Amino acid sequence: MRDGVHHYLLRKEPQAEQYDTIAIFNDVQNTYDDKTATIGLDYIYAIVAQDRSGNSLRLSSAYYHTDEVVVDKVKTKWRNDNKGNHVSWTVDSKRGIAEYILFRAENDDNLRIVARTTERTYLDADVKLNNKYAYAVKIVYADGTESGVYK
Repeated sequence: MRDGVHHYLLRKEPQAEQYDTIAIFNDVQNTYDDKTATIGLDYIYAIVAQDRSGNSLRLSSAYYHTDEVVVDKVKTKWRNDNKGNHVSWTVDSKRGIAEYILFRAENDDNLRIVARTTERTYLDADVKLNNKYAYAVKIVYADGTESGVYK
């Protein structure tokens, strides 16, 4: 504890009149993970320093919106026959999906877009014998945002 100073982390919803104390620190704290926040709600946080005599000083305040982090599960697989490479993928997502972007790498080259589709399968007929292929999928969500690339 530095010179008898306590730091209080306070939180309230924008319409609330009073802050709630959610953490007290007796030393310097640079980060705090608010595990009690409700996803989708807005909060105003404030830090208040108080000395041994009870004198308080508001050091800062900030407005935050909590967003749910949505993680999709995507698995890709492919098989080859005389028609080409049959690529398919399964997706476990809670978001609306507009389309998929399919990527292909040939012989350890960089991934390049080969198709945009609403289907979960694709026939890659443009393949050559003795070449190595790798495939990946990116999801385009209904709101226009995109996922990362799933290999």
